[in-house]
Amino acid sequence: MSGLLGRGIATVVVLGLWGVLNTMLNRAAPVVSGELAVRQLDNSDSGVVLAQTTMSYISGRGLPLLLLLVVLAAIWWPYLRSGLSRLTGAAACALLLSATGAQAYYDKSDYTEAVEILPNQSAFLIPESGANQDTQGVFMSVDYLSRNKVALKRVIIPHVKLAGSGGFSDYYIPGARLTIVDRTPFYREWVAAKDRGTAARDEAFRFESADSVNIATGIVISASVKEEDAAKFLYWFGTRTDKGDMSDPRVVFASVVYGRSLSEVMDTVVRGKVQAVLAREFGRRSTDEDIHQKAPIIATVENEVRDTFAPKGITIDYVGFAESLTFDDDVQAAINRTYVASKEAERANLLAAALPNLQQVADIEIKRGLAAAVLRWNGQVTLPSFVVLPQSLLDLLTGMLKPTAAPAAAPAK
Repeated sequence: MSGLLGRGIATVVVLGLWGVLNTMLNRAAPVVSGELAVRQLDNSDSGVVLAQTTMSYISGRGLPLLLLLVVLAAIWWPYLRSGLSRLTGAAACALLLSATGAQAYYDKSDYTEAVEILPNQSAFLIPESGANQDTQGVFMSVDYLSRNKVALKRVIIPHVKLAGSGGFSDYYIPGARLTIVDRTPFYREWVAAKDRGTAARDEAFRFESADSVNIATGIVISASVKEEDAAKFLYWFGTRTDKGDMSDPRVVFASVVYGRSLSEVMDTVVRGKVQAVLAREFGRRSTDEDIHQKAPIIATVENEVRDTFAPKGITIDYVGFAESLTFDDDVQAAINRTYVASKEAERANLLAAALPNLQQVADIEIKRGLAAAVLRWNGQVTLPSFVVLPQSLLDLLTGMLKPTAAPAAAPAK
């Protein structure tokens, strides 16, 4: 009986110590589990296994409960050999099984929460708490994000208990938060035509020339985020705004958040930059200059957009015109008339420049024709029957036109 009493007193003492230890570990768990979560980034298989295994027991009731069961088993070992030990063992196994895993980010139970990282995604595992006093200057900076970048395709989110969050038992919350950035390449045709652009709506750019003529055009653009630039991209453009009731703990303690996608940034911030540069470059030139200087204008747009967003993690592959410049109907009609008139004037000028040569050619051809006719004439003048000329006039004309015979050669002496 004394042995049973002693084991009972020892059990009470152990339970008291277990409560103290459990409380202390609950206070330390957010920091420790956050650091262990980051260890998943180590280039070591053993380090990853150790981190994921330890995270399952360092938070909440995992490790304290395991230690409690070991100590209680040592105290009551003689009695565990009986049939009652089987029931106790089954209960202990049930407790151990219930102490493992994590799925929810705000739940009374702790289940394994695994997240898969796709090839077109980059992920960053950020501890929710820790030694921030020495890292406040670099927290969420490009360098900080690069150090916390996830190299794994499957990440285990650690969970810890939030002290004072429940009545009888506290809730589990994430010990680290996973931020995922979508790096899917971007391609767009922002055009007015609804039947061939990327979107079935008018997405053309509109601006004015220096002489206040309305101009519109379409733009084609392609961009991407390189893997090594994902930290810059996340730093500059952040995460999406959470939708939902921010008083709901399941929203506040979300363990996975998503950064703004490249598509979203390109359709807003980058498109705005393209619009601004187009408006500035076309606006500082006259309409005629705009028409004749389209190539240097689009080159300026491409260079400025590329230089602006390269430091922010976006690689601009190319920018170009996707449509011709279009104007108001009356302006376009005037431009068309001017073009036709200029081409007709060019043709007239070419004819005028060539007229003296044509006249010379015609005069030569006329003379050649007369000469050929004279050479073929037999000395007779044939006139129509209704034309009557005096014989003396005919003899005079015949004498004038008759070829002169060559002088006879002098006789040899």
